[in-house]
Amino acid sequence: MKRAFILLMILGFVRPLGAETDPQTVQFLKKLNLYYYCPSREGLKGFTCDLTVSVSEGYKKSLMGLGVDAKLAKALDGQKLTLSVAADGKYTLDTVTPVPSGDVHFDSELNLQLAHIRKDLQSVIETWVNDVFEPGFDQDSFNNDCTVVKGPNGFTVEETILQDGSLLKMDYDSKSKLEKITAVKNGTALLIMKLSYSPQPNGYQMDSYSGEMPKMKLSESDTFTYGSVEGYRLPLRVVKKVQMPPTLEEGTSITCDFSNYSLSP
Repeated sequence: MKRAFILLMILGFVRPLGAETDPQTVQFLKKLNLYYYCPSREGLKGFTCDLTVSVSEGYKKSLMGLGVDAKLAKALDGQKLTLSVAADGKYTLDTVTPVPSGDVHFDSELNLQLAHIRKDLQSVIETWVNDVFEPGFDQDSFNNDCTVVKGPNGFTVEETILQDGSLLKMDYDSKSKLEKITAVKNGTALLIMKLSYSPQPNGYQMDSYSGEMPKMKLSESDTFTYGSVEGYRLPLRVVKKVQMPPTLEEGTSITCDFSNYSLSP
């Protein structure tokens, strides 16, 4: 699962070559993909769009606590990013150089802070691309050891990380909707991720997810608002909230509004 790979990279794992998933499980996971809305499977080959950034007062306060000027923190609102997603799921997220203010130092610092925002949003965009734009389980998943364990109220897809004995558990309800992902090592949960999906005419679509890394006291929640773009359901807004006391207090968030979509023919 491509999302699983992202989470493992966050945790610092390196995925080794492992045992392939057995054919019966591969067929199950391919069918599981069909329960989820996937624009690329619906015919969307790719797109480009603009993202307009705004940051919360909590975000600005955190920056000022690190020595960033209040004027600079305020100037982040309205800055632009561009997103391009290709048919193979590869994407680029770039900053748009702010309009020069006449103050070379100020402009340099603004570009630096905008680059930090781009980096902060990259994992959110990558998660959306690998969870929504493309099927969740693909050949990369099937090349690893996945098993399906039935439970009283649904089932769990487990993926073993052979290199260090870690286990990735993806819990689904009885209607095949993903509810939780847990990364476990030596009996300790390193990452707990809860997800929320809404049913759409062509399958479930991820509306939000939240994650906690207990050892780091880090928590994050990301929310997606969608709209119809030439017949496809694509993001209109993404809000990322992060909390990691004492550096990042509650209320620290970044919002991106999507516009000017151009879809690949």
